[in-house]
Amino acid sequence: MSRPMPGVNISNEVVTRASSQDASAVPVFIGYTLCGVAGQMLAVSSWEEFLSIFWNPPSAEDHKLLESSALYQSLRLYFDNGGGECYVLPAALLTEVGADTTAIAASLLAALTSSALTEDDSVTLLCVPDIVRLAEYEGFEAPWREVWQTMLAVSRARTGCFALLDLPSLPTDAVTVLDGTERLVNAEFGAAYWPHLECTYLLNDKRAVVPPSGAVAALVQRTDRERGVWKAPANEALLQVIKPQYTLREGDAVFSTDIPPVNLIRSFPGRGVRVWGCQTLTTLPTTPWRYLQVRRLLGYVESRLWALARFCVFEPNNEITWLKLKSLCRSWLRSLWLDGALYGASEDEAFRLYVGVGESMTEGDQRAGQLILRVELSALYPAEFIDLTLRLTTMEASTHKELA
Repeated sequence: MSRPMPGVNISNEVVTRASSQDASAVPVFIGYTLCGVAGQMLAVSSWEEFLSIFWNPPSAEDHKLLESSALYQSLRLYFDNGGGECYVLPAALLTEVGADTTAIAASLLAALTSSALTEDDSVTLLCVPDIVRLAEYEGFEAPWREVWQTMLAVSRARTGCFALLDLPSLPTDAVTVLDGTERLVNAEFGAAYWPHLECTYLLNDKRAVVPPSGAVAALVQRTDRERGVWKAPANEALLQVIKPQYTLREGDAVFSTDIPPVNLIRSFPGRGVRVWGCQTLTTLPTTPWRYLQVRRLLGYVESRLWALARFCVFEPNNEITWLKLKSLCRSWLRSLWLDGALYGASEDEAFRLYVGVGESMTEGDQRAGQLILRVELSALYPAEFIDLTLRLTTMEASTHKELA
């Protein structure tokens, strides 16, 4: 029997890490499917997986009909633009969709308020592409705004959640919907995009026209993954898109200053089709929530700090616990600042933390079992308007005469 000797042993292994989905941008798509259970939300990570679970057309004739679904084309465009894992929540089956605005709006509202969505904390983006079905009937404006209002309310109630809103395809219909949205509550938790996109997909021998929320969701996810949640998901090319359905001149009324801001999707020669806006739906001129990446950054920070602070529950509410919490939060915020998410040349300019009696709470708060952490952040705003000043300086020729 050999006796083990002290020393250092080296072994080589190849370890494959599973790629993790950035939880800051996980969309849920709500609409009508051919298969599945209404109200049951399932995760899908690829176009093929979506087809196998929710889309199994029994015949070629039905397949052509089903391809006209906004949810179908939006998911296809989402994955073709680099979208990763997402969720699909059927509002109803296609065979059960009502034939009026009341029935369509009721099914979409039921899905938005269902326990499947409210009890899952992983969803951070809301997309309801099948809202465009409302525009097929008269009197769609009020139900459309009601669905929007519910999406904004759900986003407000969920930490780090944001709504990507679709408008009707016709410019006149889009303006009609926007005319009544100044009364929307929590408008800073959503952003509207227009026009719809003419894609490379063929539908009944014509190019499919798809609502933009699916492509924008993929762009948000890709931007979060490559740059960070603080980078505006804009000025990036969309794949499989030939052109916007309408040009800026054709839809000029949609971008009037008298209605809530809409993010334009434009076509640039040699640069493709790009998202050309990053504003939320709020109309307040001085609000800090004018830009969606600022709103999403604060939601992202809130969710991360909440996760860091969970260890404090039932801990002694004293200086030691305060120091531990402050150190954890400072370390994470410092890494966020070093990544370029916050404004400031120094750490104190980028963020400040206050915790403890005399800083963030009173002795009464302490006796009541409340531990209050106060955080101040310096958010970055995008360079929306670039002014270039060119100065042309001419040299005056001087003539020197020699003295005779």
